[in-house]
Amino acid sequence: MSLELQLLGRLELRDGARGEIESVLKRPKRLAILAYLCLAGSEGSVRRDTLLSLFWPDSDEARARSALNQALHVLRRSLGEGVLVTRGRDEIRVDIDLLRCDAGEFRRALAAGDPASALDLYSGDLLPGFHLNDPEFERWLDAERVALRSEALEAALSLATGATATGRSEAALAYWRRALEISPESEAAARGLIEALWRGGRRTAALETYEHFESRLQTEYGLAPGDKLQQLIARIRTGEDPATPAGPGAQDRLPSVTLAEREASPVVREPAGHPSGAAWVRVALTAALGILIVTLLGMWLDRSGSTHDARPEEFDAQVAYRQAFAAWELARYDSALLYVRKAIAADSSHADAWALLSNVHTLRGGYGLAPPREELPLAYAAAQRAVALDSANAGAWLQLAMTQWGYLFDWTAAERGYREALELGLEGTWAVIAYADLSGLLFEMGRCEEAFEIIRPAAALDSVSLLGGLYVRSLYYCGDYEEAIREADRQVRLGERYPAAEILAFFSYLELGRLGDAADAVEAIERRWPGDPRHDVLRAHLAIRMGDLESAKSYRARAEREAENWNYGRAGRWDVEERIRLHAALGEINEAFDLIQRGTDERGHVRRLASDPLLAPLWEDPRYEGFLARMNLRCRRFPDGGRACH
Repeated sequence: MSLELQLLGRLELRDGARGEIESVLKRPKRLAILAYLCLAGSEGSVRRDTLLSLFWPDSDEARARSALNQALHVLRRSLGEGVLVTRGRDEIRVDIDLLRCDAGEFRRALAAGDPASALDLYSGDLLPGFHLNDPEFERWLDAERVALRSEALEAALSLATGATATGRSEAALAYWRRALEISPESEAAARGLIEALWRGGRRTAALETYEHFESRLQTEYGLAPGDKLQQLIARIRTGEDPATPAGPGAQDRLPSVTLAEREASPVVREPAGHPSGAAWVRVALTAALGILIVTLLGMWLDRSGSTHDARPEEFDAQVAYRQAFAAWELARYDSALLYVRKAIAADSSHADAWALLSNVHTLRGGYGLAPPREELPLAYAAAQRAVALDSANAGAWLQLAMTQWGYLFDWTAAERGYREALELGLEGTWAVIAYADLSGLLFEMGRCEEAFEIIRPAAALDSVSLLGGLYVRSLYYCGDYEEAIREADRQVRLGERYPAAEILAFFSYLELGRLGDAADAVEAIERRWPGDPRHDVLRAHLAIRMGDLESAKSYRARAEREAENWNYGRAGRWDVEERIRLHAALGEINEAFDLIQRGTDERGHVRRLASDPLLAPLWEDPRYEGFLARMNLRCRRFPDGGRACH
């Protein structure tokens, strides 16, 4: 075999006769396609459609297929005849007899029950330092890196444990060192190596290994080593003879491989459910969702406390939990999902991890990383589990309430959940989110006075951020347009950090018929928040109120083009609801209802369908009440135009 592809620890593609194949190495997308075929296709072929969705997700099909065909043509020419095998028109695979890929060989060695050979092949992380400006591929790469690293750790721990049990001390030392090299935060690896050094008469080396491990945990995760390792170190420091039994627990002296270290991404079995909703997206009216969630997760993290006296599995769970949080900070949501599942696999009683898992599923749906109808049932099941494990966990109740509202459309249960979370003593951003959602739920049901009772005092917690913007939102959707304008002006003077309040003030001017003030508001928003496609959305609404429908359609078209360039579909800012409002305002009633149908099919419902005055042109259509009924909102209209839902 003359062709070799090195993906683990370093990146090389060599032909025994020609040397490095630079035509592939210097073109990242071609290399990424080849790496994907070697790993994803190791057990068979890969469909062309899979490659198209992974590497050209935003291109039209014809252009994407042309680009794929060109990439495959160059790969065939560079690698030689027969390396890439096509089955039919739709499937492609790598002939492993003609191209040796270390990552694929690693997996095959493990499958054959040969962990030693597999470990020899694992030279480091998959595609180290490799990046491709393609979010779908990057998510796959993150998941594969974590999985391969965990598989290598499992192999090393298994070999180390076996060598220790059979008295092969030098081999055991080598395997324990290898395990700790692969995963420097693994307590099982650290404890195994320290104990092996101690029993081999290398007390100083054992203590130095512990000090290095302790320092790394403190620096990287803010954690102290677990209780069993602390006890082992106490024995070593007192000069105890390693041959002396440690008491009743002596039989547990050999480090064992925990479930968390055996599985990189264990399957958490969660029930499927009916079509999902998106109450969680309501909290993201402003652009602050990412900031709020990171803060929320940080509070979950801090709440967990020290693991100094924890069982080994609890310690492993806490390390994985911290890794999940670190992944969140880097906006690596799929990696966060892998790590939080790892935490739960290590300790299934970790209520905070279940609550975090619920939030991970929620945000994956919210940011378009997976279909909401698939994520919300998982989020709900995880929140249920968190509350069952710890009924005094305020964060778990908050997450349960969010999913009861956005997934089950159980408005009464969601209200109880939010109130329970607040009564349990939520503070800071936790309280901000609970107050924000509870007030939004109440005004969506037409209970405006109760919503104001919640939001007015709560706004003092964060008057120029999320709650300040939601206070303006509540005023606007409950029809108090003058007060909404005054509150938005106050927030601007105080240094508002997001445009939500100003945008709602603009719409309040429209509802009051103050078109000149609305025009001034658009110009002020453009100055303060330049480059945002929503400027054209606002100008489209203003043109509609001025009777200039052609200009309105022109602004809408430009907003859609700019939003596509900004990738607003993923960010959630330019979405189906913006389009519905413009269709309704332009009198394009059927188009508006087609989009409402799409929104309810994909996410369960469209936000603020019961309260948004921009949707007034739809209110008399019988289809409107049908969509409200799908959300368990039973609304009635009053003679003065008001509405109430229950």
